[in-house]
Amino acid sequence: MSPARKPAVETDANGGGVLAIARALQVIEILAEASGGLSLSELARRLDVNKQVATRITESLEGAGFIFRQPASDLLFLSYRVCNIGERMLHSAGLLEQCSAVLRRLADQTGELARLAVVEQENLFWVLAAASQKRMLQINPLYTPGIKLHGTATGKAWLSTLPDARVRAILTRRKLATWTPNTMTDMGRILADLAEVRRRGWATAIEESEPGVSAVAAPITIVDLDRRTRCVGVISLAAPTGRMERDALPAAARLVADAARRAGQMWPITTVEHVRAEVSGGLRGDRT
Repeated sequence: MSPARKPAVETDANGGGVLAIARALQVIEILAEASGGLSLSELARRLDVNKQVATRITESLEGAGFIFRQPASDLLFLSYRVCNIGERMLHSAGLLEQCSAVLRRLADQTGELARLAVVEQENLFWVLAAASQKRMLQINPLYTPGIKLHGTATGKAWLSTLPDARVRAILTRRKLATWTPNTMTDMGRILADLAEVRRRGWATAIEESEPGVSAVAAPITIVDLDRRTRCVGVISLAAPTGRMERDALPAAARLVADAARRAGQMWPITTVEHVRAEVSGGLRGDRT
């Protein structure tokens, strides 16, 4: 009897099967970080494949609606279908419906823009916003999905829940850009600021990522299935600096922290990470 042949999907050097799936997911991750789009040549370089393989992968993703090609520039962009999948997952858990009430209450209490961000691995993404109808001048809620970490109250609120060593590792892998004269890029100053955030339970950013904008944020924490406390999201409040000066931040922070606490109480324990673990265990046949 001839030896068993390994499935072709594991050995296809041209990018088929499992390898193609892995590369397709990598394309989605790469384009998610490229706000200005990427050329096919640059995408092939980042994937470390030739243009023929990159073409097959991108054509498949384009046909499925996950990416699109801008006709004028021929650059590739990630479509909103990926975001929609994540939103449907959140809707299925009832999370957005429940959190929308929390955000609406916070927006009405303060007259400002309240937002919810969720943690996904080493990133934060906006998923929900509620703007009060009481104000004529509003902060634009249509931010890009990815959130700056070191220059926003939201990013600092999440980072404050992590050990300093992990904060260093996360920020070292990113370029600590300077967006305004108030942006902190020195690691020592950032860690000292995060220590203060941990002490009081909420973070602030006064014109650190955008001139004329102040924000306060608090982490949403839950006790996980393994009885460890972890941050799953952040609730923030943003306003023009003229309406939210430094002296006004503590009062706003109390409302934001209360909203984060209530969101944590309703947050589903079975999260993305646990679903992945259960699926992986089931495929291996080692679930007890």
